[in-house]
Amino acid sequence: MKIEANTQRDVHQRLARHLDWNLLRTFIAVVECGGFSKAAQHIHLTQPAISHALKRLEQSLGLKLIERNARRFDVTDAGKIVYAKAIEIHSQISRLAEVPLPGDQQVYGHLRLLFASRLQSAILNSLLQQFHLKYPEITLSVDVLSSAEIQSRIERGLGTVGLCLMRDSPRKLRSIPIISQRYGLYCGPSHKLFQRSGVAASDLRHEDFITFPSDQIGGVLSPLAIFREQHLYRGRVVATSNNLEEIIRLTEIGIGVGLVPMHIGSDFVKEDRLFALPPLDGISPIDVHFIWNSEVNITKAEDVFIDYALKFLAKAAD
Repeated sequence: MKIEANTQRDVHQRLARHLDWNLLRTFIAVVECGGFSKAAQHIHLTQPAISHALKRLEQSLGLKLIERNARRFDVTDAGKIVYAKAIEIHSQISRLAEVPLPGDQQVYGHLRLLFASRLQSAILNSLLQQFHLKYPEITLSVDVLSSAEIQSRIERGLGTVGLCLMRDSPRKLRSIPIISQRYGLYCGPSHKLFQRSGVAASDLRHEDFITFPSDQIGGVLSPLAIFREQHLYRGRVVATSNNLEEIIRLTEIGIGVGLVPMHIGSDFVKEDRLFALPPLDGISPIDVHFIWNSEVNITKAEDVFIDYALKFLAKAAD
């Protein structure tokens, strides 16, 4: 038994000395992207390089992390544990560069902002502008993600704040609504209703829809689902996407009637790429929330930004 204990200790020491952090970083990308090809695009490596990195990591740990073949991609139980630990390591490493120099009164650091796509807000623009003027040494990175992914990353401490749609706030997250978006119904040039005069709501009763996965009763976009139920729209949902650009693309090429934020749809209407359908005043507004995690260790820069943002938003609401 003593030999086994020493062997296990040797393994731990060898890992601490020789494990390449980049292998864990690559593994995180593979898990979060759900595959090798998407991970390769995300972190700008070739797919063979991704495969080689995973093989090296599995050999270093002596564990099988991912089961995959032509049809399946599954993270093993061991892989899920390693992923959780890798996330913890990533969170700590990303904060090393933010340690202040002795005697330096300037606030340094980096903010990871996670935004839902195509947000338009004068308040948000002013917040970022004024914060940068006051704290010019704090740098920013902005990732555009689905609302579900934004919440997931903020929960895991992989972002400073997020701006996203949300229904229920998870226990770890705090949030305040800051923007309201109205959604409208649109069709593309090849659709039979495109630029037809006198289109009524009843004309949409049997049309197919393109929408977001969360457009269902109980989902983030449930007011849209409720609206369709109330108006007895019986067409199928023929396509869904978490990506607004893809919703617009599918609507524009005529796959069905698309649900699009009105401030975005109006620009496409001006270019004759989309046509607005009733109700022309849109559907119930959906709130975009400012979210942050109150239970993770944050840097000075992150603390300063969250405090500044909350005071700024409270003043703007008065």
